[in-house]
Amino acid sequence: MKSKRQEIIGYVILKFIHSGYSNMDVDMIANDLAMNPEQLAQYYPDFETLLFDVLSVITTAYTRKVFYGMHIENKRLTRVEHQAFYEFISHRLYVFFTSDVGKAFICIYQQFEFDARFERLLTAIKTEWTEMLRIVFESVGVKYDAYDAFNYFFNLACKTHKPQLQAYRTIH
Repeated sequence: MKSKRQEIIGYVILKFIHSGYSNMDVDMIANDLAMNPEQLAQYYPDFETLLFDVLSVITTAYTRKVFYGMHIENKRLTRVEHQAFYEFISHRLYVFFTSDVGKAFICIYQQFEFDARFERLLTAIKTEWTEMLRIVFESVGVKYDAYDAFNYFFNLACKTHKPQLQAYRTIH
């Protein structure tokens, strides 16, 4: 059974995917979850705190979806294994960015990348995720650029999700 916190975070993630940030505030979230703002404030005193928790959940999901089950032992791979490993990681990046949490991150990033309160945080998250990839690539001797691999799927997801978000805004 989900805790109230998990329910709130799950709702906000889905809200970001389907309607972006437009007019999202704690009062609207509380109302949609059949709570009053005071009840929601017991869990999240402001929207920024809630957003930080959502980003934490998304970061955990990224780590699990991309790196789960990898047993890297600083083993050097053959050239053929390099390509297979790169394709494996590429598939996992694709799966992450097409999942609900990946789509939510794209929406959050697009909404807040130029907001001074969140710009540095979002850049730090992207940098951390890219660094995780670089470390994994380096540990097995894969020469592919982790930055390019990450950004390819990140930018593809941004292009894919942006029209859906704009279409929703023009209808509602």
